[in-house]
Amino acid sequence: MTIVPPQYRAKLEMLQKGVPPKPLAEVKGIIEKSLGKSFEELFQFFDEECIGSASVGQVHRARLVDGRQVVVKVQYSEVRELFASDFDQVIAAAKFWDSRVVADLKEARAHHIAECDFHREARIMGSIADNAEAVWGDKVVVPRPVKGLVSDDVLVMTLLPGDTLLDGLTRMGEAVSRVLSITVDELKEKLATHPVGIHPIALACAYSQVRLVSCCACATSCAAPSAKRKPPPPVVEVKAILQRLSKVLAHQVLADGLFTSDPHPGNIMILPDGRLGLIDFGQAKELTTKQRVYLSRVVVAVARKDRAAILELAKESPFRTKYNNPDAMVKYTSVVWEGELDELEKLAVVDPVVQSDPEFLMVRRAVMMCHGLCAVIGTTLNVAQEWEPVARRVLAEEGYTLTGDSAQTSVPRWLRCCLPSMSLAPYRKRVVDGIGDL
Repeated sequence: MTIVPPQYRAKLEMLQKGVPPKPLAEVKGIIEKSLGKSFEELFQFFDEECIGSASVGQVHRARLVDGRQVVVKVQYSEVRELFASDFDQVIAAAKFWDSRVVADLKEARAHHIAECDFHREARIMGSIADNAEAVWGDKVVVPRPVKGLVSDDVLVMTLLPGDTLLDGLTRMGEAVSRVLSITVDELKEKLATHPVGIHPIALACAYSQVRLVSCCACATSCAAPSAKRKPPPPVVEVKAILQRLSKVLAHQVLADGLFTSDPHPGNIMILPDGRLGLIDFGQAKELTTKQRVYLSRVVVAVARKDRAAILELAKESPFRTKYNNPDAMVKYTSVVWEGELDELEKLAVVDPVVQSDPEFLMVRRAVMMCHGLCAVIGTTLNVAQEWEPVARRVLAEEGYTLTGDSAQTSVPRWLRCCLPSMSLAPYRKRVVDGIGDL
């Protein structure tokens, strides 16, 4: 969201979590009609106040009749039609004004329409949960769909306790603003215009304030009757969380070939014990082995600053610029992974893009969101360098010989096409070994 012009940012930020919710009576009707059971047959308790509401629907906490704590995601009935209509209009306008973006818009349309398929989301959620458990154990937590409670308009899943990263960033922003004696809006403007970040002393004072609030909340909770105790909000160490998230995304994209392409702060959970939780897989993307290998080669080339390899990989893709200037093509590839997003505007003047590579649109989106989160706290993250250990292990598993800065195949291309995709849990475990703890 940080790369969106300010005049649009405030309105678009609402779509992450702040869309006005539907009345409870309407939500109840959708659930009963969609699942074919009455509320009394389904729930012991259903929280009338929704956890969050976004463009697709809204989410409520609940307790099933068997006592399990769950989250109930309810889709608005008009969403599918609105998504299709809005994208059709935007694509039609793009064909007239700027046909270069049509392919990307069609890819985005497909993923937004897929977000309305709750059966698909439940399947992918289960797969991502299995993958995370096989690699990270209990360090990364993903909810599980509840069998028999998934329909076209309702998705019931296990509850992850804790706050979203968005909540944590809000608390940190308020604390930093108090230390600097400015408003939160002024702080946002300061970070937008001074990307070097927050002064370390101010940040340290802010962390101390948040920790004090957390400790006071803990003391108050401990003094309360056990039935009313609530865990204090966790202290958000944003840079550490982003590095953990980056490692998880690296493995999802390059090793698993199944990843969440929507890692905005509202979809990242910080559990009370500090563990990382991931939610909302409506826009998850699946990659083929060929695509995973290509991305791994790009990551290694960018991380090693291997200009010749980057240029070769750019030429292998559909990506083209107006003049196909080698320096510009290398820079376009590098800035996405290295986080120098300001360079994109300069490049668009020197050698504008005339054709993108839409098959990797959602990968770029996930990477750009990581950079956007970094910009919120005035820091940077070189995603290529963070992902390089996983990329090298994937390439080694797929028959590439890594010598110096380049990755070259040691298996003939015709034979590699015949090899099965390595996607079993033991393979994932081997890939992650040695990249460091979360």
